[in-house]
Amino acid sequence: MEKPIDFNKNPSPDQRVCFNCKHSLWAVALGLGFRCMNTNSEIGKRKPPILPNRYHTCELFDFKNRKDEN
Repeated sequence: MEKPIDFNKNPSPDQRVCFNCKHSLWAVALGLGFRCMNTNSEIGKRKPPILPNRYHTCELFDFKNRKDEN
């Protein structure tokens, strides 16, 4: 049985969520929010799309850090 997600903590580095994606942009302090900077996700839009939360994921996901790579 899986543990329930604790939304008050950051996801672990091995989870496939936007928080661990290399295309995510954390610009909350600048007033821009948490956005996806993947060029395929912003076709026809002025600003990159806002991500609903750090546990969200999509088909464009790509890990920013991989432990198995050297």
